[in-house]
Amino acid sequence: MYKKARGLLDGHFDKRGSFLVRSTYHMLVYRQEQHDAPVRNIVGRLDHRTDSKEWMSLWKVRVPSKIRIFLWRLAKHSLPTGDVLHHRKMAQGNAYFFCGMEDSWRHSLLECYMVRCIWALEKEETMELLSGILENDAKSWLAIMAEILP
Repeated sequence: MYKKARGLLDGHFDKRGSFLVRSTYHMLVYRQEQHDAPVRNIVGRLDHRTDSKEWMSLWKVRVPSKIRIFLWRLAKHSLPTGDVLHHRKMAQGNAYFFCGMEDSWRHSLLECYMVRCIWALEKEETMELLSGILENDAKSWLAIMAEILP
């Protein structure tokens, strides 16, 4: 990609010399990368290491792959909760269909009375631990859970 973008900056459109939307896209991406590189190098190094460590710990959890994918989607804020669907303009409101309360990942997973009935089947200490972490960001909540739970 570097050669393609470099060629664009030198005045070459593509290998055949014709204009392509793709070549313009590559040129713009290259220029944006060059513009953002100093900031990314300073700020991104520490964040990337921490981020990478968190993701690796998530993928190493010994649970069925369906659960790992669920946790990954939870961390990426891509579960179809009411707030996500409303934000993406895929739903009129953000109410949870079970109870009518405002829906979020936290409400769907921990706070709704219907969900609490399911969690009641688990040890009481586990539920206290899960709901005791007051992180609003699902990824941060998962990172803390990974440290605390065996």
